[in-house]
Amino acid sequence: MPADDAEKKPKSVVDVGCGIGGSSRYLANKYGAQCYGITLSPVQAERGNALAAEQGLSDKVRITTVYSVLKKILLFIRIGI
Repeated sequence: MPADDAEKKPKSVVDVGCGIGGSSRYLANKYGAQCYGITLSPVQAERGNALAAEQGLSDKVRITTVYSVLKKILLFIRIGI
């Protein structure tokens, strides 16, 4: 069981298709993992971040939209060329 062995505990998680981040919040709470959720909906990202804050997990859980991630990737590519 990962909870029993510190080496097997997840330290960081990327949760693609996270919705409002239920799995991310669970993993952050149970294992102390740093969780990054990616969703299509800005409404879901906002709600997920609000729920994380309500649960005291805003330092461990960050939910963003795929569009935000793609903007950063495209900016990185433009700068790199």
